[in-house]
Amino acid sequence: MKKAILVIILILSLLFIFKKDNKVLESKEENLNKILAYYIEDESGSYKEIETNTWDKYMYVFNEDLSYCENGSKLAWNNITKKINLNINKSDRCYIYYDKIKTMEDVCSIREKLTECLTKLNSQYPSYEKTGLIKHDSNSADEMVREYGIGNDDLRYSGDNPNNFVCFGPGAEDYSNGGKNCPVENLYRIIGLVDVPDQEQKLIKLIQSEYATKEQLGEDTPGGNYIYPNDYANIARVQKTKPDYGFLWNKETNIWSDGSYNYWEKEENGTIKKASINEALNDNYISYLKNNNDNLTWVDKIEKVKWNVRGGRSQEINNAKGKSVYEQEMKIAIDNQIEEEIGLIYVHDYAFTSDKKNWNSKLYPDYNSDSNRQNNWLFNGVYEWTILRYYLMTGNGYSIGKNGQVNSGEIKNNLFAVRPTFYLTEDIQYAGGNGNALTPYKINI
Repeated sequence: MKKAILVIILILSLLFIFKKDNKVLESKEENLNKILAYYIEDESGSYKEIETNTWDKYMYVFNEDLSYCENGSKLAWNNITKKINLNINKSDRCYIYYDKIKTMEDVCSIREKLTECLTKLNSQYPSYEKTGLIKHDSNSADEMVREYGIGNDDLRYSGDNPNNFVCFGPGAEDYSNGGKNCPVENLYRIIGLVDVPDQEQKLIKLIQSEYATKEQLGEDTPGGNYIYPNDYANIARVQKTKPDYGFLWNKETNIWSDGSYNYWEKEENGTIKKASINEALNDNYISYLKNNNDNLTWVDKIEKVKWNVRGGRSQEINNAKGKSVYEQEMKIAIDNQIEEEIGLIYVHDYAFTSDKKNWNSKLYPDYNSDSNRQNNWLFNGVYEWTILRYYLMTGNGYSIGKNGQVNSGEIKNNLFAVRPTFYLTEDIQYAGGNGNALTPYKINI
């Protein structure tokens, strides 16, 4: 019997294509419904059959364990195309199951603290598959989490594209007050509820979803036009983000007396000198957040914290695994700390946004892999700066490469993308939303 490839798209589809003997045969929906049966999980945890494939693709995830075909045809999720591949005999009948993704909307009350909401989400739905959220528990029953996670009880979003969007910043007021849409430039993503240097409490850490523009970081910030690489544009997540402007981590003329120009910030002769991108983030970007409005300033919702910026050598950072990188960044190399509102991601942040199956891999070269690229929500197929400098070298810093691996290179010559990163104050409250890009979480303003 001839076999064909059938692609099921997570939107209403009235026509499916079969191939037989190199001829295209059309199959109308009424015929297809004789072959496929769809089941989605309801609020009680039971599965109900639905008549057609029209549910919200952001809120359901394919359950490969439950899905099956009566006569042996094969169902598999394609993480690049975000579709199901189905090798099917036309005489077969298949049953396709989807689980409902759980978000803070399922566990939180309006005006409940966002930190408490995230904790409740993990407590009530500890399954990573249900939420995209992983608790870095040193006693976890999951071997990958226990052996290769941080082990400090951080709650971190990992995997392909979890529902961790937040609407934040000037322009978000209308959405927070009941408006229907959050502007793209106001989309941020929750890295997790994580430890903060020299603080006893965990705070929610955000990163801007899109890349910073020269309007946000200032026309005077050293940068230039950015040529977007298309190497991995076949990944659905990558297609959406194409920065047109890149920035230098620091300009060549901004040099300290020891000949270095890769300090994030360092006092010298009684004067604090900052790297160019640090100045842009904590001056121009702060001004952008204030938006000339003294009565409503988003800066008030950002915690001023200490950032560990000493850095490390190659064998300690990009030639290492996420767990040891965390140890280096947050516990060992802490003799150079600065206190600011805005920073960039640490290298370990990127390591643990990848699916847990990759945590036993080195950031260079192992993260240059489909396994990481297709299952790491922070990877967008571009060169992107981190906050970390190359310790003991005068002019190098660490960046995420366009292929997914972590690189080190000169900070004065490379124009890379920048995503502002910061911690929310502990009193921020949940105001609605389910965390996907169309209906991101709202916070009280």
